[in-house]
Amino acid sequence: MKLFGKYNGISISQTILCLWVCAVCVWIPGKTDALWAADLSCTMGTACSFVLVAPDSTRENPLPSGRETRIRFLFTNDEQNDLTLPDQVSLTFSARGVKPIAAQASLETASPSVIKAHGFGWANYIVKVPGGLSGLVTLQDSEKKGNAVNIYTDFPRECVIDGDAPDPRPFSMYESLFQPFFVNFSSYKPVYFLFGVEPNLQATTFQLSFKYRLFNFEEENWFKNCVEKIRMAYTQQSFWDLGSDSAPFEDSRYMPELFYYEDDLGIKLPYLLGSGFLFGYQHESNGRAGDDSRSTNYIYFQPVFVFHFCGNLMAAVKPKVWAYVNNNETTNGDLPDYRGYFDLETTIGHSYGLALTSHYRHGAKGPTIQLDLSYPMNRIPYLKRLLNVYVYARYSSGYSEQMLKYDRRADIFCLGLALTR
Repeated sequence: MKLFGKYNGISISQTILCLWVCAVCVWIPGKTDALWAADLSCTMGTACSFVLVAPDSTRENPLPSGRETRIRFLFTNDEQNDLTLPDQVSLTFSARGVKPIAAQASLETASPSVIKAHGFGWANYIVKVPGGLSGLVTLQDSEKKGNAVNIYTDFPRECVIDGDAPDPRPFSMYESLFQPFFVNFSSYKPVYFLFGVEPNLQATTFQLSFKYRLFNFEEENWFKNCVEKIRMAYTQQSFWDLGSDSAPFEDSRYMPELFYYEDDLGIKLPYLLGSGFLFGYQHESNGRAGDDSRSTNYIYFQPVFVFHFCGNLMAAVKPKVWAYVNNNETTNGDLPDYRGYFDLETTIGHSYGLALTSHYRHGAKGPTIQLDLSYPMNRIPYLKRLLNVYVYARYSSGYSEQMLKYDRRADIFCLGLALTR
C-alpha cells in the first residue's frame, strides 16, 4: 500500500494539508487577540487586551533620556462590564550593556479612565525615560505579557552643542563576554593630571576615582530598590614634586568609601532638573607609618540639586556636611580646625562646554577656596573630535589637601588634563 496514494484524484497528502489549513482558519479568529495583544487580567482584575504603541523616535530625533514622554496604549475590553484602567502600568527599558530598568507609567489626566463593555479605546500614559540611556532601547510591560517596541533615546538636546552628542559606543567583545560586571563601574570624582604652575612643578598632582554598584537583584521589590542604590567608591590623590631632582611623591590620600545614593527625590520645582542625596562612610589616610602617619574617618550627608536654565546652561549645587569618627588624635588631632565640617560644592556651565566648579570649606582656622575650570579639548579648533579629554585648570587658596601638610596655607595654580570632571 502506498503511503501517499490518491483518492478520487486527490492525494492523501493534499487532503491532510487541506484539513490542516481549515483547522487553522477556524482557530485563528478565536485567537487573534492572543497573537497581537496581551491579557492584563492579572493586573486589572478583568479580561483586557492591549497593544503598546511605540512613541515617535528615530536616530536623528531620539527621545531625551531623563525626561518624561507619552506612551500610547490601545485597550480592548472583551467583558460584559466596563473596564477601569489602572492609574499606573509598570514598564521596562532594556538596552545593550545595561541591566533592564523598571519605570512606572502614570495615566494621563486627559485620557479616558473607563473602556466600555465589548469596546476599545486609546489611553496615554506618562513615563520618565531613565537617565543615561542612549541608542536603541526596547520598551515592554514589566510582566512581558504584551508586545515589545523599539525606541531611540539620547541625552537631552539642550545638553548638546552644535549638534554633537555623546558616542554610545558599545562595550568591546571581550568586555561583553568575560566582564559582565563591567557595566557596574562609573565615574565618581574628577580624574586628572595637573602640572604645578605656581609654585612651579612641586605642586603637581593627579587623582584617580571610580564608584561601583555592588548589588543587582532580579525580582522587583522594595528591598531591591533600596539595596541596589548602595555604592562602593575609591579615590586616590597623589602629590608629585616634579621640581626636585629625584621627583619624589610627597604624599598621597587613599579614600575608600561606602555610600547610599538616591538619584531621584521626585521634587518638582521650576528649573530643577533632578535631585538626590548621598549618605555614607569614608576613610582617609596617607598610608604611612610612625610620625608621618595620618588618618581619619567621616560620616557624611550630601544633597544634590541639578538645575537647567536657558539654552545649554546647567548648574549643580552639592552641599556636604560630615562628622569625624575615630580621628587620629595623636598625629592629626586638630584636623577639624583646618578642614571644618562642611563643603559647599557648586558647578555651573555647559554639559559639553565650559564648566566651573567651586569648593568652599571653613574651619576654625579660616576658609579654603578651590576653583576648577574645564573645557572639552575636542571642541578646540583643529582638535575637534580628536581628543576626548578636558583641558583642566585649578586654583586653590587655603589649607593644603595633603594629609602631611593639612595645617599649612598655600596659594596654588595647576594646569593639565582630565578624563572626567
